[in-house]
Amino acid sequence: MELKGKYFVTGRSLPHTMSPDIYIRLGLNYGVKEFATEEEFIAWVQKGDYDGFNVTIPYKQTIIPCLDVISPEAEEIGAVNTVVKKDGKLYGYNTDCYGLARSLIERGIELKDKNVAILGTGGTSKCAYYVCKKAGAKSINVCSRKGGYSYADLYADNTADVIINTTPVGMFPNINDQVVELKKLSNVKAVYDVVYNPLTTSLIGEAKSLGLKCGNGLNMLIWQGIKAYELYTDSIVEDKVAQNILNEIYNEKKNLVLIGMPGSGKSTYGKLIAKELNKEFYDTDKVFEETFGSTPKQVILEKGEPAFRDMESEIVATLSSKLGVVIATGGGAVLRENNRKLLKANGTVLFIDRDISLLPTDGRPLSKEYGVQKLYEEREPIYRETADITIKTDATTIIKEAVKDIIELLK
Repeated sequence: MELKGKYFVTGRSLPHTMSPDIYIRLGLNYGVKEFATEEEFIAWVQKGDYDGFNVTIPYKQTIIPCLDVISPEAEEIGAVNTVVKKDGKLYGYNTDCYGLARSLIERGIELKDKNVAILGTGGTSKCAYYVCKKAGAKSINVCSRKGGYSYADLYADNTADVIINTTPVGMFPNINDQVVELKKLSNVKAVYDVVYNPLTTSLIGEAKSLGLKCGNGLNMLIWQGIKAYELYTDSIVEDKVAQNILNEIYNEKKNLVLIGMPGSGKSTYGKLIAKELNKEFYDTDKVFEETFGSTPKQVILEKGEPAFRDMESEIVATLSSKLGVVIATGGGAVLRENNRKLLKANGTVLFIDRDISLLPTDGRPLSKEYGVQKLYEEREPIYRETADITIKTDATTIIKEAVKDIIELLK
């Protein structure tokens, strides 16, 4: 595909931006521009060597004086995230509001005549307020830790039907952080979290456990990008095309985590699956050795299992924050609850349930010390509870065929 035009995402620090994933799929020549200061950013804007660009933090307000025309929603929100150059003039828009509104609709989250609580007071909060007002929300309370309507007020009132989190609370690496406890808000029926790394924040995890409607920020990011593309090109993206892009990016960013007993073949399967899906592969035991200069076996024998588990948890936390990778874990990595939360936050978890009579013990001190049967009996319920997918393997299993089946299950 020949990429068209000259488009960019702009901001101060954009090491993990997903914007190119959206626009390149749609056929735009799309790059990344980082600017350390407002002065550098404004100088680049004035130079005009582009057809359009997206604006991220902290320049969504900085750009406004540079524009010739600003859309009504961007003016009301006070922030611009999309700039289109037409006939030598710069037009500013806010497509975040479209992205949020569309994502809420997709998740079946209704705002009309609902009591909405928006968590946070930053730029995204203003966008959420605009969306709620336009949708006809019955009431909109913006929760702040700095005064005004407080989180204590939110709990005391207990009238919120919908919660929209616009704070960064719950982002990696602090995935256990949660700005509110939903179990204390008995009237809430739906939750939207603008955070998209992890894909499942602690807040969304609780919402799912309570059976609430919910969604994360990746949908918002992609839908705002679809709208920006339409403004760039003065065209309409068909829903089918947009949905395919959504599905492709979700599948691309979702991790696959393999769990199971020592010697069950997690690394073998993981490497083959990673190759088929064109993803990076990580083995927690290998990364452990590279990081600490000792193998898990050496640490267990020299320092004991508790010390090893502490060190292993550091590796799990690092790898879980990645997106779009395949991770093979050590046999006991899922014994700690926090490790399970970390691995599931961005990942689909696959349990390789190998016939225990085929599990080796050589080089595996815990298997030798406790016995494979005892370890399996202790861990098997945890594996099953943690897993999204389970496959049973035995001496008749053809690995390549099993890999094909796993990939089909993932689809």
